[in-house]
Amino acid sequence: MGEASLTGRTLAGLKWAGLSAAGQALLTVSILAVLARLLTPEDFGLLAIAMIFVAAAHNLGHRNIGAAIVQRAELTQRHIAAGVTLSIAAGAVFAAAVWGLAPAAGRFFGEPAVAPILRALSVAVLCTGFATVPEFLWRRDLRFRALTAAELVAQAFGYGAVAIAMALLGYGVWALVAGTVMGQAVFAAAVLAAGPRLPRPGLSRREAGELLGAVAGFSSVAAFNLIGNQGSRLVVARLLGATPLGYYTRATALSSLSGHLGRIVGKVLFPGMAQRQRRTDRLGAAYLHGVEILSWLALPGGLLLAVCAGEVVAVVLGAQWTAAVPVLQILAIGTAFRIGGILNAPLARAMGALRPLAWRGAVNAALLVAGVAAGSRWGLNGVAARRSVRSSRRGGW
Repeated sequence: MGEASLTGRTLAGLKWAGLSAAGQALLTVSILAVLARLLTPEDFGLLAIAMIFVAAAHNLGHRNIGAAIVQRAELTQRHIAAGVTLSIAAGAVFAAAVWGLAPAAGRFFGEPAVAPILRALSVAVLCTGFATVPEFLWRRDLRFRALTAAELVAQAFGYGAVAIAMALLGYGVWALVAGTVMGQAVFAAAVLAAGPRLPRPGLSRREAGELLGAVAGFSSVAAFNLIGNQGSRLVVARLLGATPLGYYTRATALSSLSGHLGRIVGKVLFPGMAQRQRRTDRLGAAYLHGVEILSWLALPGGLLLAVCAGEVVAVVLGAQWTAAVPVLQILAIGTAFRIGGILNAPLARAMGALRPLAWRGAVNAALLVAGVAAGSRWGLNGVAARRSVRSSRRGGW
């Protein structure tokens, strides 16, 4: 594949990823504006507690198999067959783990309602196991147009139509649970139906070993990133309760909109960087251009969101969510100042430099959780301030 062809496909991927980011942001705000008026902060908090475990299952299991497929310089049908087998098996194992740990999770957080919610969400974990390989083959081939369509349909039908309909019927938190499960099921069905033709599952020793070797590295990085990303939610849920967690997660969802473009660009550049991993000159140029674009676009957006936080919460969430305003202001400022480093992790993953990335993630995760726990003495504002300071210092790793 020529450099010009790869560059063209990368730029096309960025275009479709940008459209996906805009479409998902618009859908997210629209859906959130409706659900926030139909449901309570406690409903969102209960779902957020359950999603800590679902996120762990996703990030420690089959998602890393997909990342290993993208990162490989040479990929054969045997690798893909092994990936299909491993991802389905991982989805089943982690779904069973989520189901089995559900009662203990409810007791740990003092929220018995979390147990049945987690068992329902285990279906979403199982679905992702089947969808992982076709999704990441799309990513590897930079087919973000098809991926964009699948993501938008899943979000609109699953988390949108289903969740809103059930909320209108008075199902409370179960509207959010059903929307989450249906969204994942629709996405899995879309990528399986329209994605690349997959070989029959197989598990040849050499290819499976090569994938698992990469998966081990990606999993170590993902584990510490998971602690950093979900650790603050766990602390809030454990020390402050479900209702404050509801305020915190909605403020986090709004603040993340300013950094959504950065995450989308990172997803596109990861496969492009992986295919250039032996051309460090081209790799460096792609990284620097990406950082420049993100800094110019995302920094003003984050600062603007911080200034207009009160108006944004009033319009999008409604009057019952005013406690989220100062939290949103603090988080938006933190997001704005760390956006320039958000491509550091995709670059390291593309180069296979996973060990230093894991060590850095371990230190950051430990400092973040300790800081958030200390900040919880001052309530949600203290948690948000500690998270923002730590996140801005870690530079997107």
